[in-house]
Amino acid sequence: MRTLKEWPDPDDYVICTISELNPNSAVAVLDEYNGKKGMIHVSEVANTMVRDIRRFVKIGEKEVAKVLFVDSERGYVGLSLKRVKPSIQREKILEFKNENKADKCLTFAAKVMKKTIKEAYDEAGYILMEKYGGFILLLSAQRPKARSAHKRRNFSSMGRGYCRRCREKHKGKRSCEEFDIVCFYIRS
Repeated sequence: MRTLKEWPDPDDYVICTISELNPNSAVAVLDEYNGKKGMIHVSEVANTMVRDIRRFVKIGEKEVAKVLFVDSERGYVGLSLKRVKPSIQREKILEFKNENKADKCLTFAAKVMKKTIKEAYDEAGYILMEKYGGFILLLSAQRPKARSAHKRRNFSSMGRGYCRRCREKHKGKRSCEEFDIVCFYIRS
């Protein structure tokens, strides 16, 4: 997943993967910012007293963290786990998953067009991100909410599993939203 910014802003929420544990801190890789690293101090892990940081975080675990401060000169990002509310955590995880779906969709479109991923982002990806504020907002703007499961699946009289928009049978998790992005990219 790619972002328009090089560094996160203070008070942003980011998805990170714990990469290293120290007695007084944990080092995390910011997944949304091309592998930039941040540190979570032991006092920012939980609201309770933390005797052993390993009881609260594990290496390789994905977490939602709040950015406390950014020092771009030293390449340092201060993170907090305890300042993330459960509702914000759910929203951020859902947003991250949907952004990854859109990223895969753009990758699929680039493969169809026989272009590199970098060319696809330069020609369409970054433009769509600026216009809609991210891929997830583009997907929600393209598809109206349906009232029932039958309408949500968009089944037609062609038989079960065929889509009205693309007249194709969807495989796996591929849905009409992905085809809207691909069609937009192919048309432009």
